[in-house]
Amino acid sequence: MSLFDTVTALFILAGAIVMTTSLFGMAKLLRLLNNSPYYRRWRVLLFFMLFFLVGYVASFFLVVFNYTEPLLFLTGAIYLFGAMFVAVVIRDGRSTITDLFETSVSKDELEQVVQERTLEIDSIKNNLEVLNDIKSDFINVIAHELRTPLTVIKGYTQVLENHQVLNDDDDTKLLLNGLGVGIERLFETVNLLLDVTRIDSQALEIRQENVSLYNVITNVTSSFQLSLQERQLTLTISNLENLPNIQGDTNLLRKMFYHLVVNAIKYTPDGGKITITCHQFKDAKQQTAVQIAICDTGIGIDPEHHELIFERFYQTGQLNLHSSGKTKFKGGGAGMGLAIVRGIVNAHGGCIWVKSDQHNEEIYPGSCFYVCLPLKAKAKLIVDQEQNQMFLSEQEPAQSNPTGTSV
Repeated sequence: MSLFDTVTALFILAGAIVMTTSLFGMAKLLRLLNNSPYYRRWRVLLFFMLFFLVGYVASFFLVVFNYTEPLLFLTGAIYLFGAMFVAVVIRDGRSTITDLFETSVSKDELEQVVQERTLEIDSIKNNLEVLNDIKSDFINVIAHELRTPLTVIKGYTQVLENHQVLNDDDDTKLLLNGLGVGIERLFETVNLLLDVTRIDSQALEIRQENVSLYNVITNVTSSFQLSLQERQLTLTISNLENLPNIQGDTNLLRKMFYHLVVNAIKYTPDGGKITITCHQFKDAKQQTAVQIAICDTGIGIDPEHHELIFERFYQTGQLNLHSSGKTKFKGGGAGMGLAIVRGIVNAHGGCIWVKSDQHNEEIYPGSCFYVCLPLKAKAKLIVDQEQNQMFLSEQEPAQSNPTGTSV
């Protein structure tokens, strides 16, 4: 074997080694391209490389054993497939780069569109916040402006009610009584507006004191005795005597339970039942807290409205079909009661949610409002809602609790 043949064999062997290394690189590339549209194209190149490796090995042995004619044939084949390999690499590489470039351009365009939409959303959000502030200011001004003339009208009405001559006239007395009821309703609406503005502006101040939930809830429910009798509604309270005192604002808590009970009465048909169930528990941070559930056998609430009902001025159903009156079935209202309830609960560090499967005025599925309050004011609770719902659902006041009281 001549020196020329030896050098040729070494060149071919070096090419085989380089090709083997390239095969491992191609295998890694194919793993990266797996599940991509370029996988099949680059797999064809792998087969070309395998053919070249076989050609290198065969050429090495042909040179070593001095087989000239087969070597010349194989060399020609390698040249041919080498040209085809280069052509395929250029084609697939150009196609891949073009697709990647277009994808990059599309991605840049998409990012630009996303940025533009984000700016538009931010602008709309800022506008909504400004409008919301304007609305809150407007409500606050209107409420305060209405309060003064209403006070004057109420004062003069009371003077007329105490007038001896007018009291002797039954028709006039009836008119004055109706006027007094209307004024009181307006005062309640104005006070609701003021409460809502205080909650929106986070100006709801908590006067911390030891509060007996027993006294608060019984005082609230006793004020509805006449309405319950007129509507033939049964209101049952359970476990209330066992609750510990909590730190909070008595007036605000009384207002909170007032709206919850009014809501239960308003959406429960005549002859229905309302239950108030209470228990003490520990939240996720092992803080002692109390939970009160106000449940009814009323028309229920669709799940899609469970959060919306706590927004101010939000009302379900058709407003023009609602009757007037605080405790009448589906009686009308300003849609502020539950918003105030949530504001008071949040101000005390508690939480509130509603459980109702559906709204149905034929089968009356009912609703349950759950209120959790910490024993210490503003000690933020972390509550497992489902666990507490299961706890209360196992304690039906009218059945399992003989100490339950009815109003």
